[in-house]
Amino acid sequence: MFVPGKKFHDHTGTKGGIKVLAVLLLVACAASLLFRLRAAKNSGELKGNWAGLLPNPEFGSLRFVMHARVSTANRLEISIDSFDQGELRIACDIISTGNNLVFNVPSLHSTYRGKLSADGRTIVGKLNLWPLDFEREPNIPDGPPKLSAMPPMSLNDLGPVLDREFEPMTRTGLLNRSIGGEW
Repeated sequence: MFVPGKKFHDHTGTKGGIKVLAVLLLVACAASLLFRLRAAKNSGELKGNWAGLLPNPEFGSLRFVMHARVSTANRLEISIDSFDQGELRIACDIISTGNNLVFNVPSLHSTYRGKLSADGRTIVGKLNLWPLDFEREPNIPDGPPKLSAMPPMSLNDLGPVLDREFEPMTRTGLLNRSIGGEW
């Protein structure tokens, strides 16, 4: 305690001062260890494959899969697949993990913010302003879905197939039949 007019006594050079420093160092190490264990536990809770749909009123929903892995350095790594856009293993930069997951998707100029449910089965969140909720999907393979090729067809049979495939774009006006006539 500081008393005016009394000489201040420094304890850093004594055995008592060393004990205080040792206790402070021990507390700091324990806090760091607890933080790392909690981060590793939360990383393990997120580990796995997650499926979600991004609603898009113009083109229908876009399917996303989030892959969360724990690296050999015990760090969480996230990548996403956008099957409908043909983009796989889009790298993500993790900002925050735990119950509140936040990561950037630099190639999409986007940020995802979500909250892990208490039962660990869903993540409710948004990609920028759009709702994108994920559900844990253990049966999703690591890679693109296997699509079977269409059998060969005549040009006459191709018209209805193209009509079906391009319907979302013609409905919204992105493609307009009146400009070019028939396919």
